[in-house]
Amino acid sequence: MAPSNVRRVATLGLISYALSGFALGDYVSETLTQSGNYNPEFRLSPDYDYCNARTPTVEEYDKPMVDATLKLVQVVTRHGDRVPKNFLPGHREHWDCKFPQKVTYMENHPRSNSGAEEQGRLTSTNLEKSIALQEVMYTPKDSPYPVNFWGSCKPGQLTKKGMEQMLSLGENLRQIYVDKLGFLPQELKPGVTSAASIADNTSPYHYNPGLPIFIRSLNGERVQSSSQFLLTGLYPSNTRDPDMVVKEVVYTEEVESMDSHNIDCPKFKPTLQKLKDNTAWKTKNAQTKPLRERVNRVLKLTDDPRFQDMFTKHRDILMTQKCHGIPFPCDGEDCITEEDVRQIMTQATWEILYLRRDSNHTLYTRLAVGIFLGELAQRWDIHGFTQENTVKDTFNIDGDSERETKPNPSSPSVSSEPIFEIYSTRGSTMLFIAGLLKQKDVQWPSYASQLIFEFWDRNGETFVRVLHDGKPVQSDLCDFNVCPLEKFRNIMADYITYDRSECLEDTVATSNE
Repeated sequence: MAPSNVRRVATLGLISYALSGFALGDYVSETLTQSGNYNPEFRLSPDYDYCNARTPTVEEYDKPMVDATLKLVQVVTRHGDRVPKNFLPGHREHWDCKFPQKVTYMENHPRSNSGAEEQGRLTSTNLEKSIALQEVMYTPKDSPYPVNFWGSCKPGQLTKKGMEQMLSLGENLRQIYVDKLGFLPQELKPGVTSAASIADNTSPYHYNPGLPIFIRSLNGERVQSSSQFLLTGLYPSNTRDPDMVVKEVVYTEEVESMDSHNIDCPKFKPTLQKLKDNTAWKTKNAQTKPLRERVNRVLKLTDDPRFQDMFTKHRDILMTQKCHGIPFPCDGEDCITEEDVRQIMTQATWEILYLRRDSNHTLYTRLAVGIFLGELAQRWDIHGFTQENTVKDTFNIDGDSERETKPNPSSPSVSSEPIFEIYSTRGSTMLFIAGLLKQKDVQWPSYASQLIFEFWDRNGETFVRVLHDGKPVQSDLCDFNVCPLEKFRNIMADYITYDRSECLEDTVATSNE
């Protein structure tokens, strides 16, 4: 039943509800299903902004406990605003990326006289024998090849707006972790990395020795550029050596763990398909069929199999247009409307939250990001945030006992470890993590969205705070403003793995964890 103060509205074959006096979609239902079936009342929050993430601000930020000490911060971010990855046949959109492009040069190339001591610095010795090149994208107007994408951008490229978003995020993080907390130093001092240390398979966390930060990115231009601008905001030019070069760790695609491995994991696709093989998913597809068929007809995607089961790729195309004020496509007089886009975004969010939060998704999540979560957990161990407990039994006069269990005090085993870790990735990865935390108000991560894990010590006990876009994650699993370490690690344990053995199995258990 809809609440008494809503009116029922039929839109494109969907049953929608709206509060009297408000625009369609302002009624928010966080529940994806009702009695195991699809809930058509699910809505996005009225203050949700896909185009711009809410960022932490120094005015709103407070320590979770007055007498606690911050020990480690791990930041998982989505890239900033970007050009679409998917393009419509016959729609010649023009995307302008003529703002300053990156310039590349070769440091210590084979004939350079630079020594190992100069690595990590932009000196004249480095540059005198290496030309710096700037890439300029160009699409010939008379090209004989079919072109759906015009302008000076690459598909999925970070836009100028995206650069600004990541700069602002870095600036806000600086105000909190440098200026307010004093957790990070005011200036970023250069470290010296020898070629021998890397050749000896030194941990990538030590590639910037002496620096308090570690930065890792997916192997993609927009995510690497996003991390670069975040770091520029965190440490602007007047707070660092102008010759400094910070090493950003990038895994090869074959071993990348921050992105779901659905290609070399035989168990991944059958596991995903099993999550869709239920009444809720089938009802969702049936009730949204009129919307999907009409939108596909307008977009000329009727025969494209990628657009038949989910609204994810529709979201990619239309939301990038919305964020840049580009008119939506038309088929004659039948045009995509704002309400169509709202419905598409709502359904895309329903799909992803169902698969990664509300379904029996444990196995699916573990196959997708379990190794990455294991890598994060190894960092907790290195910093002393283990699950080894101190157990104390206290007996009263009647012989009854009370057991007190506390995690052992945090004591980093390596004093030179970075204490501020940045992981630049995609919204998909963030959704897996928010889903396993059972975040109540999670929606599709906006551009420059961020999950921040803070590890606090108070009198030898460790507590974890998890912030999503500046606010503590709301969940029934734990108070993620001050979640005890052991409880936090127990929550994460079901999703962590350290090898691919489970992934290589080609069958899916009927229990469908």
